[in-house]
Amino acid sequence: PSLIWAISRRRAHLDVSFTGGSACREGFGYASGTMWIESAVLPRIEKSLGIDFSRVLDRSYTEMFWAADHAKKRFFTFGDARLTPPTTTAFPWLVERYRDPELAWFYDAYKPEPSFVSWHTVLHDTGGVARKRPALEGAKLFRKTGTAVFRSDGGENPFVFTFRSGPFGNHQHLDQGTFFLADRGELLLTELCYSDYYEDPFYQSHVIQPIGHNTILVDHDPMSQRTGDHGDYAPGMSDHARIDAFVEGGGLAFASGDLSPVYLGNARTVRRSILHVRPRTALVLDMLQTRRS
Repeated sequence: PSLIWAISRRRAHLDVSFTGGSACREGFGYASGTMWIESAVLPRIEKSLGIDFSRVLDRSYTEMFWAADHAKKRFFTFGDARLTPPTTTAFPWLVERYRDPELAWFYDAYKPEPSFVSWHTVLHDTGGVARKRPALEGAKLFRKTGTAVFRSDGGENPFVFTFRSGPFGNHQHLDQGTFFLADRGELLLTELCYSDYYEDPFYQSHVIQPIGHNTILVDHDPMSQRTGDHGDYAPGMSDHARIDAFVEGGGLAFASGDLSPVYLGNARTVRRSILHVRPRTALVLDMLQTRRS
């Protein structure tokens, strides 16, 4: 019974963290850290028990392809996450197993430094897998995290606009509606991003609050939002922000996020929408209705 319970909990953890929408709810740094652990554990489970969990991770990393300026090695993810590249120590196993040419390209671009967390990378052969740079042009919606990414192209100096409106999760902030903007190698709009959550005295008051992000503040309140429901905690818990409209075509892309469930105070309806006019223009459209109409 103990073994069955342990295996079921591991599968539940993988389902919550990765499946659906090709993205991880905890941001790129924690996603790659979790994948590193699983890349050491899951092959042992399969070899000893014949249970294959690896399919859950296949193509769960594509948001890392899109939400980045690869020439600058800069990544646009949310919550307790840095802009620096995530560790790729988990990827040799997945490259060898699924022979994904885009993942093989990504691994070559961000090979990990030798360290205590990369010992098992030598156990897997990635040399026989073709390399292919992903086609990163247009717009992409990642529903699991509530992230929409708008790009001019996949070249050296892309326009990248990353917008968030989705459920809450571990290591996330009160940041619904926030966005990053980078263009031609320059980071034009950013936020407070990562800070030490144990030692920074401003972590609770500023870093995780709406005021530390590119969000709407209602009546100048720096803490205008509450945490929404977790995306996978329990059936029926769906009181969170979401992207409820997404369309692309004819050189345009549009995403609209309903932020109303997480706003406090005198805000009945809060909606932020992004219109991307390719290649390098984005319009941010905010619509608010107060409780006093």
